Amino acid sequence: MIAAGTPAPAPTPVLKQIGRSAGAAAVCGNLVVHANSAIDAALRDDVLVGRVVTRLREIDLENNAVSKRGGLSDLNRLVVELSGESLRGESEVKRLREAAERNGGAAGSDLRTFADALAGALGRQHKIGTDLNNFLAYIDYRDMREISQQPPPPQRRGSGNDPFGVGPFPFTAPTPTAPPGSPYAGAGSPNRMALAAANDFESRVAEIQGDEAKAAGHSEAAVSGCS
Repeated sequence: MIAAGTPAPAPTPVLKQIGRSAGAAAVCGNLVVHANSAIDAALRDDVLVGRVVTRLREIDLENNAVSKRGGLSDLNRLVVELSGESLRGESEVKRLREAAERNGGAAGSDLRTFADALAGALGRQHKIGTDLNNFLAYIDYRDMREISQQPPPPQRRGSGNDPFGVGPFPFTAPTPTAPPGSPYAGAGSPNRMALAAANDFESRVAEIQGDEAKAAGHSEAAVSGCS
């Protein structure tokens, strides 16, 4: 079993919810709602990426059936949540970009920069979800391929009217179709692949944080027309 190692530390978020002004006009209030929804999606994805990294380092895909079954179940759930939050955030970013086009001027420029930076973070998080999904599909493919390569159990040839008789050609499990290539297949064994994926995902966190820091630097100015 792969040693769990040190869990991925949860980064201190520099991106925070934008405060709402009590006297904001309705249209500005909607803008803040969309901005905060996009921020919330990015922050939730940060937490999910940390959980993915930790789970990949804990899972034993080779020697422990319980760990494998539970770990794959958790990872499949996490990939759904990660992709869902990314898509929700990207939908909000689209609205922010549309508002930036309508606003123009300095406020529109700040809003566009804010939206683009958030889009960068969400896009990187979405890519982690895609790569994790491909990794899980590849593990499923390996399992199915092993099953298809196992010799069939002893068969008895049917005769007469025996309803349980088996013909001369024993059933053979079909060879599964290979999924889109996992970028971690070259790591070797399934456990090594899981560790390679964990290290890769963790290495991308710095770029995500960079995008979020840029968004944070423009967040208040992006909705300055609301105050």
